Amino acid sequence: KTIHETQASFTEVVDFKKLYSLALFTQMNEYTLSCVADTCDIVKNRHKSAESELSRRIVRYIRENFRSCDMTLTFLADYFNVSSIYVSKSVKKVSDINFIDYLHRLRIDEAKRLLRETEQSIREIGAQMGYDSDKNFIRVFKKYEGITPGQYRKALGYAKEGRYKIIYVAPERLVTEGFLDF
Repeated sequence: KTIHETQASFTEVVDFKKLYSLALFTQMNEYTLSCVADTCDIVKNRHKSAESELSRRIVRYIRENFRSCDMTLTFLADYFNVSSIYVSKSVKKVSDINFIDYLHRLRIDEAKRLLRETEQSIREIGAQMGYDSDKNFIRVFKKYEGITPGQYRKALGYAKEGRYKIIYVAPERLVTEGFLDF
């Protein structure tokens, strides 16, 4: 039944020539037990493969839809018909960071691009990134970058004028201090 349910063929698991060549019942019993163990390995490997594929699908969905204000663990769990804990572990397994950090990092990286390349207001950019208020967007931006979106855009403006803000780069954060004129 298990072989049938996993869509494995009997020949993947049982070598019938070997089974028929065994003379003693104990040998047949040992071989049958090894076939059962092989079947369990097949089931486990196929289950892991299916889990990995689902994990990749979840992370791909987040990457494609991170701008949605509905992007929550609960929403994803309902969408993929799994538990919130499963979604959280899947994101961690694929990205090496937790769900909320992964989501915010995607949003902040895109917001930085928009701050550099457009004249949109900070409020508009925050709304496009799925934040329910500009205050929440600014708070999260500052948490991840060390400066507010306005300060980030202002520092970019100084760079365009030939004045460069001295920037200390720490892992995943920017801390700004002073100016240099050239």
